[in-house]
Amino acid sequence: VSDLPTAVQKSKLDAITGWLMPQAGRPPWRLAVLALLLCIPLVLFNVSPGPDATAFYSPMIRELGDGNFARGFHPMIPPLHMLAAAPFAAMGLDAFMASKLAASLFFALTIFPLFGIVRRFWDAQTAVWACLLFLCCSRLLRLAGAGLLDCGKTFLLALTLYALCRLWRERTAAIFMLLGLGAGGLALIRGEGVLFSALAFGCATVMLFWQRRVWREGLGLLAAMFLAGAMVVPWMLWEMRATGYPVTD
Repeated sequence: VSDLPTAVQKSKLDAITGWLMPQAGRPPWRLAVLALLLCIPLVLFNVSPGPDATAFYSPMIRELGDGNFARGFHPMIPPLHMLAAAPFAAMGLDAFMASKLAASLFFALTIFPLFGIVRRFWDAQTAVWACLLFLCCSRLLRLAGAGLLDCGKTFLLALTLYALCRLWRERTAAIFMLLGLGAGGLALIRGEGVLFSALAFGCATVMLFWQRRVWREGLGLLAAMFLAGAMVVPWMLWEMRATGYPVTD
């Protein structure tokens, strides 16, 4: 009898995770929608932007939304978050609201690579619980509602790690391109992102050498590096023109 409440609670939890669990081979859309729903209160009711949003992000987003690309970039701020928020500003939304929406979308998109990473090692129910724990991380949720860059960095870190996890067994063109997109995006979302990009490519290189496949699949890795470089080089050229240094931040 003493075990009855525990059994009932477990059955309820299993029912919740079962409803959130995607069908085999399907993306975890319900978890992503839940992430967006959690962001709505902060997006709607947080009307006090922080110093970075006030001094940098919002003015840049407004200029980009108005099509003033010559004034929409700043050498101290990588551009990816602002470029993601600019379409919302172009629709007429306030720049701070646009920034919060972009950060919330990045927060919700993190569910997909996170679910994929955990699913590579454990079952689907464990992956659902990992995503629920991620959604319960109040600090990340607060960053989404504050319109900061960290949610984009978290998403791209998870995407790059997911590509590396799959690269251990699957060395297809799509996985290499995913690695290139994640690494290139990291260099454009935060100043320290370029270090994570270099670390990701270093891990991929070691992985191919370890499996003695560097000569077979090395071309795919070079293509991933080329894709990341094609994403980052235009920004570095702009930085060199603005500051005299070919950096990302």
